[in-house]
Amino acid sequence: MNRVNIVEAGNTLDGYPLRILRHRGFVVFYPPNSATESYEGLDVWALHPNGTRLVASNCLALLGLLSILDHLGDNWYTEPAVDLKSVSMRHPYPIDLGPGALAELDEDEIGENIEAFMLFCRSEQPGTERPMSRDDLVRASQRFLDLEAEAIRRAEEED
Repeated sequence: MNRVNIVEAGNTLDGYPLRILRHRGFVVFYPPNSATESYEGLDVWALHPNGTRLVASNCLALLGLLSILDHLGDNWYTEPAVDLKSVSMRHPYPIDLGPGALAELDEDEIGENIEAFMLFCRSEQPGTERPMSRDDLVRASQRFLDLEAEAIRRAEEED
């Protein structure tokens, strides 16, 4: 299986999204601004000859807006969105895999979190075994944080 790893960074923040937006026919630019000579902190715009206008803080965010249009169409705003304040939704926010959040879950609520954590573990180290309980999952999450902190500490010592 081909493992793809893409992270928000300099080249993915503007370079590749700019390439994709231009390929899709958008002209991407910073609008004129008399308040400053720098473009830092200004919104970037993407205009298409069909009249579509996207405005965001960077090209990656523009690409996210274009993805909404691709997925939901021109009347995207009439489609139901995830209600982030809804208590009836199982996971209205991204799943929190931190040990504190996992420890608060009931055993009957943990299934989706286990699957998410295992997907995360397999992305980091293929062949990872499945935790069997909430407590196992909390310990695994804490162990990950401990290993990450140790790696940061070692890197700082080397510098």
